[in-house]
Amino acid sequence: MRHAGSIAAIVSGLVLATMVVLGSPDARAVNQGGGTPSAGTAFPMTPDPTECLIEPRPIGDVRDLIGVATPGAEPPQPTFPAELPSGTAADDETVAGVTRTIVEVVACGNSGEFLRLLALVTDEGLSRLGRLPAEHFLGDPATPVAREERTVIAFVSRIELLDDGRAGAVVAIDDAIYATGPSGDVTIRDRVMYVILAEQGDRWLIEESFETVVRDGRGFDVADLVGTPAP
Repeated sequence: MRHAGSIAAIVSGLVLATMVVLGSPDARAVNQGGGTPSAGTAFPMTPDPTECLIEPRPIGDVRDLIGVATPGAEPPQPTFPAELPSGTAADDETVAGVTRTIVEVVACGNSGEFLRLLALVTDEGLSRLGRLPAEHFLGDPATPVAREERTVIAFVSRIELLDDGRAGAVVAIDDAIYATGPSGDVTIRDRVMYVILAEQGDRWLIEESFETVVRDGRGFDVADLVGTPAP
C-alpha cells in the first residue's frame, strides 16, 4: 500500500514545490500585474478528495516516461530561475482554468490518487520529478490523506499569461515553515511558490514550480518577492 504521505510529498514537489504570509508593507503587491480567482472561490480552501475527477494516467505510460528509481539513488537536483516570470493579467477564462487545475491537483493529493494527480502534469513536468520509487507502480488502491492532515491552499493569486504562451500563478499552502530574517528573527510562514502551467486541450496542466530564485549565487524566496494577497 502506498503511504499517503508520499503522495503529499509529490503534491508539494509539483504544485507547491516549495512555498508565506508576511506582514510586509508591500503585502498587496501579489495582486498587481495578474488576475485573481473570482469572489466565488474562497481561500483558504481544503480541496476534498471527491474533487479529484480527472481520468488517471495509464501506469505504463508513467513508467515508460520517467522510469523506476534504483533503491538508494539520489533524486535529481532542482534548478532555479534567476527571475520570476513576468506576464500580463490573465483573462477570466484563464484564471478559472488555472485555479481549477491547482485545486484539483491538491484534491488528488488529498485523495491519494497518484495516477490522477499525474494526469494534471505535462510530460515535461513529469520529467522534472526524475525516476520514482517502484512502490508507485504497484497499482495498489489509493489511500486518502486523513482529514486533519489534508493539504490546505492558503491562496492562489497573480495569475498571468506569460510571453511563451504558458500561464503563471502564485500559490501558497498552509504548511508552516520557519524562516529566519536578516536580523535573526524567526517567522512562521505558509509555503509560497510560483507555478507555471501549459495549456493542453481544454485545460491547463502543471509544468513546473519553484519557491526560490537565485541571483549571483544568492537565493530569494518567492514569498519575499511577491508579498501576500490583498484580503
